[in-house]
Amino acid sequence: MGFFTTRSIPWSEVEGVRKVQQPVRWLGLPRTVQGQALTVSGRGGVELPVLLTDHSADFLSRGEAFDRAAVLVEAWAEEYRAVPA
Repeated sequence: MGFFTTRSIPWSEVEGVRKVQQPVRWLGLPRTVQGQALTVSGRGGVELPVLLTDHSADFLSRGEAFDRAAVLVEAWAEEYRAVPA
């Protein structure tokens, strides 16, 4: 999700969801800091924009909440990719 844009893809096109350590934007500003991000890869290894970071306004100084959200999205990906279309 961006400032005024959103992109939706079907779960069947999601190849993987994982948490990675990488430079992330701090509060959505151009400045980056080292942090965790939840990334999605599409079919064919296509990397999609970062879903969540631990330095966004929702999760800044709330690492446990970021971890819970990341685990939940990873579980949804596993559950919905397993459902036949």
